[in-house]
Amino acid sequence: MSISPYVFPGLDIPLSNLFKTTDINLIGDRVCSIIADLHNISVRELKSRRRYWRYVSSRAMVSKILREHYGFTLSQIGMMLGGRDHTTVHHALKCHDADMHSDYRGYGKRYREALKIIV
Repeated sequence: MSISPYVFPGLDIPLSNLFKTTDINLIGDRVCSIIADLHNISVRELKSRRRYWRYVSSRAMVSKILREHYGFTLSQIGMMLGGRDHTTVHHALKCHDADMHSDYRGYGKRYREALKIIV
């Protein structure tokens, strides 16, 4: 695992240890923060109701990472992403898989980059 360039103010533990915690809110917040930073958007924009592709693709990445790598339920992920329904998260996961397959707008490259930092 490489050293992450991401430093969070006031965080006194290494990033690699952060993702070993069991506090789901802390994990969710940090994953959202990293994905938002990689897409040059704010966490507020990531969680917004807006349907711009940058926001939608960012939410799909967050959903996939939290589901596949941390075992969060669809409902937990939906709550972290602005109070969305579990079916919305399920749809985001399907869109993630389709975007990875087609590598739409370099989506796969950005997703792999995010995984290197987070997982």
